[in-house]
Amino acid sequence: AQTGGLQIENRFRSAILLFTQDSFYTELSKTLNGLITDKLHVGENVYTREHITEILRERNVENNLITEYMDCMHMCDEARFSPDGKSRARMDDAYERIRAAILNMDNAL
Repeated sequence: AQTGGLQIENRFRSAILLFTQDSFYTELSKTLNGLITDKLHVGENVYTREHITEILRERNVENNLITEYMDCMHMCDEARFSPDGKSRARMDDAYERIRAAILNMDNAL
């Protein structure tokens, strides 16, 4: 099995390769969700964002980090269905923002 950090980097590499495809945001969303399910030991189908927020607060994760992480999850969902979500500039910005949020959350947990 891969370590959490290696899995994250592999998913990011996959997302980079998908920069021009619709599945870009899906892959980033999977990365966001994968970190949470791995670190919090919860199943993907058993949680809600409210539940994740509650668990993160119980683990004393800073509120601003929780908010940023949840915003990134929402951004992925929204961008998959938005016509301008697929522009290269927006994808680059999303990638950098989500990468930072994931690395910060990984360190916090």
